[in-house]
Amino acid sequence: PASADGPSARLLRPCAEFVLRLPRAMWRGFRKFLDWLGRRMTDDEAAPEKHSGGVAPIFLQGVLYLFIGAVVVLLLWIVFKLAGSARQSGAAVVAARAVAAPAPDLQDENVQAAQLPADGWLALAREQIARGEWRLALRALHLATLARLGAQGLIALAKFKTNLDYERELRRRAVTQSDLPAKFAAQRRAFEAVWYGRTEANEVGVRAWLTELERPVA
Repeated sequence: PASADGPSARLLRPCAEFVLRLPRAMWRGFRKFLDWLGRRMTDDEAAPEKHSGGVAPIFLQGVLYLFIGAVVVLLLWIVFKLAGSARQSGAAVVAARAVAAPAPDLQDENVQAAQLPADGWLALAREQIARGEWRLALRALHLATLARLGAQGLIALAKFKTNLDYERELRRRAVTQSDLPAKFAAQRRAFEAVWYGRTEANEVGVRAWLTELERPVA
């Protein structure tokens, strides 16, 4: 959640105070104008051939309605501009934080799938493929698979869970996708054979897994 003293709050606080003070200041100025106009009309009422008795009140009432309408339009415009500025400021802060955040270390055993969305892990997998780092690419693809299943609500990502825990959870939840648990189990075994065993990661298997994950989700 955003801090109470964040950039958006610092921007909106003085603007909100200005918006709250503006109608009162405009009303004081308008009342002075009405007083001046009333005095002028009172002086002119001495010439009955120019004004009838009801012209001045009707005119002042019309001017008052125009003033209120103008203030409402002005306030709506200010609120719209402030909301747009706050959205842009918030988006800039989020983007700056995203750029500043370092990419997870795929060699770190404590890396969790929840640290990035599936697309983020896929981007890391492509980087490792470009370098010929098939083992690291395979781990990125495994994490991308977990992240996608988590986003789909088929598993609940947690630091204490093992890959086998996720497989069991998937079997319970993916009741309408009978082939998904078996596919996940095969990919899990292939990944663990490389990451924890002595099997060498190969380009064909890595690229096939990447192609599968890049297909649009049905």
